[in-house]
Amino acid sequence: FKAQYKGESTNPNLSICGGTPEYPPNNTHYVGLGRNLSEMDVKTAQKVAVIGYAIAKKLYPFTDPVGKDIRVDGRKYQVIGVFDEKKSAFGGAFDNYVLIPVSTFVNTYGLVGRDGFPRSVNITVRAKTPELIQDAIEETRQVLRRDRGLKPGEEDNFEFFNSQSLITQFNKMSVGVKIAAFVIGIIALIVAGIGIMNIMLVAVTERTREIGIRKALGAKRVSILGQFLLEAVILCNIGGLVGIVVGFGLGNLVTVFTHFDASVPMEWAVIGLLFCSAVGIGFGLLPAIRASRLHPIDALRYE
Repeated sequence: FKAQYKGESTNPNLSICGGTPEYPPNNTHYVGLGRNLSEMDVKTAQKVAVIGYAIAKKLYPFTDPVGKDIRVDGRKYQVIGVFDEKKSAFGGAFDNYVLIPVSTFVNTYGLVGRDGFPRSVNITVRAKTPELIQDAIEETRQVLRRDRGLKPGEEDNFEFFNSQSLITQFNKMSVGVKIAAFVIGIIALIVAGIGIMNIMLVAVTERTREIGIRKALGAKRVSILGQFLLEAVILCNIGGLVGIVVGFGLGNLVTVFTHFDASVPMEWAVIGLLFCSAVGIGFGLLPAIRASRLHPIDALRYE
C-alpha cells in the first residue's frame, strides 16, 4: 500500500495491520509520540491509525503528525500516534506499517484477501517466565480448538511459533547460508589460484634469461623457488587486501542504509589473508619449481 498526506506520498511498500492495544507491546514495539490504540477504538471501529517512524518522517518532516489525517490505500484515517524507530534490518518493517483497530480493518477489508484466500490472523501470547511458555502454548491450543470446533483426534488447523522455534529456524537458515558462502568462497579461491598460476607461468617464460643470469652468478634452486613463491603470495595478498577494503566499505554502507550493525571481525580478515597466502603457495608452486629447474645455459639461450 501507499500512504499520502497533502501531496506527499510514501513508496508503495508499506503494510497495514489490524490489531488491538496489546499488539505493539507484545511485539516489543512502543509508541514514542501520541498514544496507542485503545479498547474503545476497537469496540467502536474508529478510523484512527498509529503509523511507523519512517512514514511519519516521510510525510510529516516538519510538523507533528498526531491529529493530522493520512490516506492509506485511498482511505482516510486520523493519526493518533507514531511508533519508535526500530533501528534494525529485521525491525525495519515496523517502521513502514500502519496499525488500525482490528474491527476497522475487518469492516474495511473483510476476512478474505484479494487473492480469494482467508486473511491470516496472528495472536501473540506472552508468558510471564520462559518456564511457562509450553503451558501457555497448551492453554492457547485448547482455547483455539474449542473455538474452531475441532474434535478429539483432529489435527490443528493453526500453527504455533515461539521465540525458540524462530531462533531454531534462523539458525538452520544461517547454517545453509554459511555452507553456500563456504562453497562459493572455495570456488572463488580455486579460480583465483588458477589465474595466479597462469600469471606466474607467463612471468617465468618472460624472465627466463633473468633466471639464467641469476643461476650463472651462483643463485641456488631454493633461492629461485622462494622468489617466485613470494611473488605469488604477494599477488594473492594484494587481492585479499582489496577484498577486505571492499568488505569494510559494504559493511559500512549496510549500517548506514539499514541501521543494522554490520561488522567485519579483524580476526577473520587475518584468516582471509592467511588463506590467500596458502593459495599463493599452492598455485605458485608449479611455476616456481619450473623456474628453479631451468638450466642456466638453456635459459641464457632463450629468446
